[in-house]
Amino acid sequence: MKKRLSLVLILFIIIGSVLSGCSNNTNDIMMYNSKEYIDLFNYDNLEVNEDFIKVSQDDINQIIETEISSSQNYIMVDDRTSVKKDDILLLNVDGDEKYYTLGSDDYGEEFDNRLLSANTGDELNAQIDNKDYKVKILGIYRYVTVNDRDYILKYYGYEDYNELISFLNKRAQNEILFNYVIKKTEENSTIKEYPKEIETQIKKTLSDTEKEIKKYYSSVDEYCKESEISKEDFENGIVYNYQELMIYKAILDNEKQKVTPEELSLYVNNDTDEYIAYFDACENKLRQILPQKVKIKK
Repeated sequence: MKKRLSLVLILFIIIGSVLSGCSNNTNDIMMYNSKEYIDLFNYDNLEVNEDFIKVSQDDINQIIETEISSSQNYIMVDDRTSVKKDDILLLNVDGDEKYYTLGSDDYGEEFDNRLLSANTGDELNAQIDNKDYKVKILGIYRYVTVNDRDYILKYYGYEDYNELISFLNKRAQNEILFNYVIKKTEENSTIKEYPKEIETQIKKTLSDTEKEIKKYYSSVDEYCKESEISKEDFENGIVYNYQELMIYKAILDNEKQKVTPEELSLYVNNDTDEYIAYFDACENKLRQILPQKVKIKK
C-alpha cells in the first residue's frame, strides 16, 4: 500500500504543479489576440451602492490582525519573568535563536512542562527528538494586537494613526471593487476556445499533477474519491487557473495595457517561476485599473 499524504497537502501540491506547469517562456505563450478566443464582458458600466464598499472599524482591525500575524511580529512581555501556558518564548537552542509557542507540543510535552517551571534567563538541558540540547530562555513574547498602535504604525510606515486607517479603508474598498469586477467579468465572459499554446500547457499540467498524485495514491480516481470530488471537478480546478489568466490578459488587452519585462521582474525570485510572476503582475495592474471603472451611487 502506498503511503498517504494529507488531502490538504495534496491540494498544495496540485496548486504548485499548476502554477509551475508552464515550461515555455510565459511572455511567448501569452502573445495571442484575446478577441479571437474570448467574448469579454463589458465591465465599463458597472455600478454599486455606497454601502457595498462600506468598511467598518472591525473590518480594519481584522485586516491589521491578519497582516500582522502573517509574519513573526511579537512584542516582548516585560512585566514578568515566569513562563506561563501559551507564552511565545525566544529560546537559544545550542546557539540558534528561535521562537517557540508553549502548547504547540513541537518538542514534546516533557519539554513544555520543563519550560513552564522556568523563568527568563534560565538555562536547562533538554531532550528534543532524542537528542540532548542546551536551552536558554531569552525572553517572553506575545502576539501583536490592534491595541499596539506604535508597533502597528511602524509596521505600516505611518506616523499618524488616522492616516493609516484612511489608507487601509481605501485599500479595502479597492479590493472589494476589484473582486466585484473580476467576478462579474469571469461569470459573464465566454472563452470560445483555447490558444494552442494554452491548450498544450493545460494538458502538461494535468499530466504532471496526476503523476504527482500517484506518488501517494494508487490512482487519481482514488484521490478524487477520498477528497470527495469528481474527476471532472479535479480537472476543471486545474483548467480554471488558465481561464482566469486568459480573462486577466483579455482585460489588459481591452485596456491597451501589457505587462512589461520590468514589471514582471518585480515578481520573479528564486521561489517564483515566470507563470506565477506573470499572473501576479497582471493582477497588480488590474487592481489599479478596475476599481476606477465602477460608479459608486450615493
